[in-house]
Amino acid sequence: MENPLHQRIVPMPAVEAEDVLIAHHLAIEFRAELHSRDAFEQHCRWYEKISLQHQQELAAMQTEFNFFRLFRR
Repeated sequence: MENPLHQRIVPMPAVEAEDVLIAHHLAIEFRAELHSRDAFEQHCRWYEKISLQHQQELAAMQTEFNFFRLFRR
């Protein structure tokens, strides 16, 4: 007596298997693209935040007294 599971398993034709592999490869590439874009967006937000912080620090430093001027002739 044959196993009923073996009767239900039908191998995929080669063309369909190739299409599945192509779709899988495209999905992997798409996820990699999403990851790189998210990483770039995160970097841009970080850069903007740090840039604003540096501008504020520069403005604060420009209003402070310059002690090094005392040592310069």
